[in-house]
Amino acid sequence: SVVCGNSPRNISGPFLIEGSATVCDCLADVTFDGVVLAAWGAAGSNGAGDVNRDGFVNANDLAAVLASWGTCP
Repeated sequence: SVVCGNSPRNISGPFLIEGSATVCDCLADVTFDGVVLAAWGAAGSNGAGDVNRDGFVNANDLAAVLASWGTCP
């Protein structure tokens, strides 16, 4: 089985696979646009990816995400 092309995620919630399967999810695609870190560089008007709100999506934003790893309060 191949599970691809569903929106926004291919599979959500618990599931059982009998046999072999390919799921075409990219977990690092947090905006569900098919691209990881698509907003790298100058932040767009919606600020997507600009975690520290400095106008740029760069290593500082990635570091902020990693530093905040875990359960949100």
